[in-house]
Amino acid sequence: MKKLLGVVVLVVLVVGAYKVFAGHSTRHACARIGDLCDADLSSSDLDQCVEQVDKLPAAEANKGIECVNESSSCAEAAGCIMGVVDSAIDKQLKKFDRGFDRGRNK
Repeated sequence: MKKLLGVVVLVVLVVGAYKVFAGHSTRHACARIGDLCDADLSSSDLDQCVEQVDKLPAAEANKGIECVNESSSCAEAAGCIMGVVDSAIDKQLKKFDRGFDRGRNK
């Protein structure tokens, strides 16, 4: 029983640490956009940015964060955002098309 409790505590700590560091990374990328675009972002603006990024699938969010962090201009960071959003939309449209085709062919 003690081993099981130890494993549960370890899993909770790992997941908690991931959430903290992942959130920090997202917040940093949001702040980076503000810096690159000469925007004075409030704490509320950053919170809203993080919330929007968290709505994306993890793979797209991670690509976007990495892309923004490597950007050297506002336009480049905006391109990162548009690329990630386009990728997420494209994946959803492919799912829609599969369902549409199945529905139409029945």
